[in-house]
Amino acid sequence: CILQSQIFAVAAELAWSALHPRSLPPRACAACAVAYACLQGALLFLAFEAPDEAFSARLVLPAQAAAALATVPLQQLGYSYTLQRRISPMRYRILAWLVAVVLAVAALLRPAMASPLFAIPSVVLPGIVLAALLLRHAGADDGSGLDVHAKTRLGAGG
Repeated sequence: CILQSQIFAVAAELAWSALHPRSLPPRACAACAVAYACLQGALLFLAFEAPDEAFSARLVLPAQAAAALATVPLQQLGYSYTLQRRISPMRYRILAWLVAVVLAVAALLRPAMASPLFAIPSVVLPGIVLAALLLRHAGADDGSGLDVHAKTRLGAGG
């Protein structure tokens, strides 16, 4: 189900970028981050707690697809941010991958870490922190920080 939702999300990201080349405002992106965190947290809770017959592809696929859709504006904002600073977005993807690997190995080495009390916050907190940072930026009036609609050398933006 995750692979299917990822394929759907890539298609949605391509369509969204073609139809709406400018990033959404930080407040809208914060709402997307919260939606993603809540959907992923709910799915993970159900994976641990729901009976096997209730946790099926019929439930998981639409929820995963919705969570993946919520990341499309966040990815667009992230690409805009890294392009403005002329840094590679791969730096952040590699860091995220390393954190995921460390958490997975930790769960294998310490089975207590493969519990809902550890897993759910590990999935939910990054989205909540991102939303808080975006809302903090949206409330800042000093003009410093991310100009989500600035033009880049590659023409992404207004």
